[in-house]
Amino acid sequence: MLFEDVTESAGLPLDVHGLGVSVGDLNGDRRPDVFVSGSNRLFIANGDRFTEVETDVFEWEIFGDEDTVAGVDIANLDLDLDLDGRMDLVVGHHYNSTIAFGTEVSVRLYLNRSDDREIRFIDATDAAGLIPLPTKAPHVEFADMNNDGWLDIVTSASANDGTLPAVFFGTGIADGVPQFDAPAELGSDQYWVAAPTAGYKRDGRLDVFLVEWEPGLP
Repeated sequence: MLFEDVTESAGLPLDVHGLGVSVGDLNGDRRPDVFVSGSNRLFIANGDRFTEVETDVFEWEIFGDEDTVAGVDIANLDLDLDLDGRMDLVVGHHYNSTIAFGTEVSVRLYLNRSDDREIRFIDATDAAGLIPLPTKAPHVEFADMNNDGWLDIVTSASANDGTLPAVFFGTGIADGVPQFDAPAELGSDQYWVAAPTAGYKRDGRLDVFLVEWEPGLP
C-alpha cells in the first residue's frame, strides 16, 4: 500500500487542526467533502482541489480551557436523517468546564440546507430535542439502533446511571426537523472517548464498542 501526502496541492490549509473528521458528499456533486471538528472547518471538493466554506454557524462558545469540539459524523444517503436527500452533520464535544464546572452542553445537529447556489447549514439542536449533557460526549455517530427506520444519535456520554451509552432515539420529523427522545438517567460522570457501532454479533442488531481513556478502567 502506497500513499502520498497531497494536502497542500489539494488546496487544504496546513494549519487545520481538530479532534474529529468526517467525509461525505455534502453538496450532491458526487465528490467527497471534508468537515474537521475542533476547528470546525468545512472543505468542499471542487475537482481535485478543496475550497473552504466561510460560515459562523459552526462556532461554539467556550467556557474553560478543557472545552473543545470533538467528534463528527455525516449522515449518509442510505440513511437520510430528514429524508431530503442531503447529508447532515452531528458534532460531539469534550466539554466539562474548569471555569464554569457544571455547565451542560448538547451535542449539536446541523441540517444541510444547501442548494445549487450556496452551501448552507442550520443549527437544529434545540428544535430536534437534543438536550444538554452533564458529561463529555467526544464521540457521536448516526445509527439506527432499534431498526425502526429512523436514524438515532449514539454518543459516548453515559446514561442509565453511567452503565450505558447515551443514545438519542429518532422518532420522526416535525416541520422538516428530525425529532429525538432523550436518554434516561443522565448525570453520572462516566463517559467514553469513542463508541463505534457495528453488528458484532451478526444478528441484525447494532452493538456499541465503548473505549475507555483511563488505563485503570479498560
